[in-house]
Amino acid sequence: MTFDDATQERKAHLTVNASDLSDAVRPIVRASRRSAANEATFSFANGDLVIEVAGVAATVPATGVWPGVATVPKSALGMLANVSGRVLEIRITAENRLHIGGMSFDARWHEGTLTPTDLPIDPPLNDVLRLRQAHSDEALLAHGLLERVALAEAEAARSIENAVDQLKPLGDFRAAIFKLVREAFPQADLPAGHSLLQALRLRRDHSDAELRTLGLLDRATTAEADRDRRIDSAVHSLKPLGDFRTAIGMLVRDELNRH
Repeated sequence: MTFDDATQERKAHLTVNASDLSDAVRPIVRASRRSAANEATFSFANGDLVIEVAGVAATVPATGVWPGVATVPKSALGMLANVSGRVLEIRITAENRLHIGGMSFDARWHEGTLTPTDLPIDPPLNDVLRLRQAHSDEALLAHGLLERVALAEAEAARSIENAVDQLKPLGDFRAAIFKLVREAFPQADLPAGHSLLQALRLRRDHSDAELRTLGLLDRATTAEADRDRRIDSAVHSLKPLGDFRTAIGMLVRDELNRH
């Protein structure tokens, strides 16, 4: 993406009619209340601004240049549903702020186009899990769905744990059940263990800034505290036999890095 040397703004700017924008946004706000996505995207195609929340889209006639996709919190649409005036300028700055008239929102910028997700409103768990098979993490992030997919994977892991627990009197079916689910969702992040491991792997695989952007920093921090508490409890249980803290810490670290 090139920048204007004088303003340090991205070469991305559109002009739309304010009434057209508010009329287009209102149905999306109503229809997307139960959407799996918590973000909205702004793209440009065939002379139209395209505003989308997980498959629910509306178009607004626009003029200008917009060579990518801007992603903003879905809550921003509620503010745009009441814009007034005649002409609104839409632009995105080098600091990744989306400006629409006098309003400004935090945004992410994705260069180029995105493959549609084709995700229905209030989708079943298996539809969300299959998103990883068709879309990269970068695309899911741009669509505002990466956090939803991570939460779905955590929910799937809990469902598997519940099934394993129900079958425990008949034997240990953990490995077999995880194998069945992995075959159904080969790209899903479903470690063979409690969803606590998933949360810990978030910390391993992402920086604090990335986790904060995804809204997952608190989850990862809580998981670390839970891990330390469990290790302390295990060490205490083994105390009559010796000090096994280092060894248990290594076991946990090895399991965390297994996948």
